[in-house]
Amino acid sequence: MRSVSFVYHQRAITYISMGKYGRALADCAKALAGLKKTNRADVYATMASAYLGMKRYRRALRAIRTSLRLNPKNKRAWRLRGQFHAGHGRYTKALRDLSRALKLDPEYGIAYLARGSIHMKRKRFSEALADYKRAARFEPEKAEVYVQRARAFSALNKPLKASADIRRAMALGRRDAPTYAALGDYLVKAGKLRPGLAAYDTALSHDARLAPVHMKCGEIYLRLKQHRAALAAFTRAIRLKPRSSRAYYRRSIAHRRLGNRAQELCDLNASISLQPGGEPQRYVRRAEINSSRGRFGAARSDYARALKIEPGLAIARRKQLAMSLIPRVGLAAQVRYAYGVDGGLGGRTSVEATWHLARLRGSLSLGLAAGFAYTALPRHQLLDVSGGIALINHFKGSALSIDARAGYNVRTGGDDSTAPVRQGGMFSYGVQYRIQASRMVAIGASLTVQHDMKDPKRLSIMPGVELSFSPW
Repeated sequence: MRSVSFVYHQRAITYISMGKYGRALADCAKALAGLKKTNRADVYATMASAYLGMKRYRRALRAIRTSLRLNPKNKRAWRLRGQFHAGHGRYTKALRDLSRALKLDPEYGIAYLARGSIHMKRKRFSEALADYKRAARFEPEKAEVYVQRARAFSALNKPLKASADIRRAMALGRRDAPTYAALGDYLVKAGKLRPGLAAYDTALSHDARLAPVHMKCGEIYLRLKQHRAALAAFTRAIRLKPRSSRAYYRRSIAHRRLGNRAQELCDLNASISLQPGGEPQRYVRRAEINSSRGRFGAARSDYARALKIEPGLAIARRKQLAMSLIPRVGLAAQVRYAYGVDGGLGGRTSVEATWHLARLRGSLSLGLAAGFAYTALPRHQLLDVSGGIALINHFKGSALSIDARAGYNVRTGGDDSTAPVRQGGMFSYGVQYRIQASRMVAIGASLTVQHDMKDPKRLSIMPGVELSFSPW
């Protein structure tokens, strides 16, 4: 009975190597009959391997626990549990379990291979290379070892050794997606972008579900300035791995180079929400977009976050300082109709400046407004100088602001040229609506009402259009 169970178990292992996990599980169920407890532990470990291949993780973990309960010294079960933890991003637990398997068998080459893969994911390339070398010593005929060691050599800028390992893997009959992906890594490191891209395409022809390879294709397309192809590659990577923060960030770069400002901002938001503490350049770029749209509070906040992640980031510091010092400057042309004494219809030209002070709530910001204007009325001319506060509500690609100001005006050039200059205080309030025409330029319309301080009943109504400019 035991010999029959052994045959079923060995056939199950063969089925797993062929990717026929359902048949492997069926043979494991037949093999369990008539086996002792310690031998059953091996069968449960094989079942766990099949479940992992089917991505049925709960059942895999249950089988691993059963195997370890039957035989706590089962090295395969410890190795499989380490791979299970690694697949779920729990690298510390994975390293602990794999080290336990290696303690039980210091010549367990597959465990060295699995531990090296975790070191690669954590960007500990020297430690990964050391594990791959041990794996090659104990598993010299396993092509996967040379494929993974080639990746480590490429990461450590040793292209000749990487090339030798790739040739060794191919000589052992390994011509699958990981092998061609490793070949692509070597070629790209050597500066051969188009041959590297061809190798990645061959890898994807073997297995189109490799999101990291799609990412690498996108990076090459960006370097070759084929931005639409890069966009398509990053989109495929996101479909395969929708929680990849870096994929969204790199796709935002492709959108930027294609001029898709709204899609770029959407991808930046997705990237930051998935990994808030990642690359600070994402915050810098989002701040640039927000400031170009008049969302100064959000932009200042993003610059501060970028500097918190990387205090020495010079571009964020320069632009944050510029936002504090440089105003948005507007040039307005208005029609002015004045009521009361010396009233009439005339033309008005003004230069306005708005500094952002702080974000109050949501899209509402507080600003400081100042400006001067020249008005030509039928019977005289006016020069106005004013300053005050502004409330600015920002929308997508536009902004609505309401301001209230106090100032001083000087009237000159009346009917009697010998008459003294007349001057006095005034206050005004108005509304402006701007639409962002480009990154630095906005166009809009305004309506302003102005009163004299001495006689508030004397007022002027001034509708008009304006063009505003911001250099950041």
